[in-house]
Formats: sequence, C-alpha cells, structure tokens
Amino acid sequence: MDGAYGKSNRANRFSAEVRARAEDTLPMSDRVLFCRASQGCLNCITGAQSTFYAHAAILKNPDLASDRAKRDADLSPEIKRVWKENNEVYGIRKTWHQLQREGFNIARCTVAR
Repeated sequence: MDGAYGKSNRANRFSAEVRARAEDTLPMSDRVLFCRASQGCLNCITGAQSTFYAHAAILKNPDLASDRAKRDADLSPEIKRVWKENNEVYGIRKTWHQLQREGFNIARCTVAR
C-alpha cells in the first residue's frame, strides 16, 4: 500500500476522478462540502456516499424530491408564519390547531418536522 493513510495509488486516482467529475456537476456550495468529504471524511459529514449523491441530485432537480418533502417545503412558510404571528411561543400542538382553524389539512407530525 502506498500513499497516506494506507490508500493505494488506485484509490487516490479514483478520488481525483470523482472530485473532477463533482466539480463539473455540482454547484459551488456543494463542491466545498464534496471536497471536504472526498478527502476521507465523507462518513463524518453526510453519512453514506449514496446519501450525498441523492441529496446533490435533488438540489439539481427538485422534482426528484419525495412528495412528502415537496409538501413540507410548501407548508413550511405557513407554519413559520403562524408561529411568528403568535410571538414565537406556540408549541407544536397549538400551531397545529391554529393551522387547522385556518383550513389547512395538515398532520401534527408535519408541524413537528
């Protein structure tokens, strides 16, 4: 085994190829995260590599997000609005009840998220 931390030259070449490909496809904010991750700390930052690439794909094309994630993104401003209108003291349950009074069909767990 050659190189630092017991990586072989083949592994180092692979990392360089993956980094080069990421620089072409990812936006600047994700490149910084990817550069840190590809230097041996990917599991510390994001978990599995597949999770990182799935997240990067969703950032690139929001239509790939799950229906739940899309609905949460749509409802998030309303939840924050109700919370702020009530001096940021309403908890999950009261915020949920207020949204129901306003006509939103929303689950309590959605407010909690």
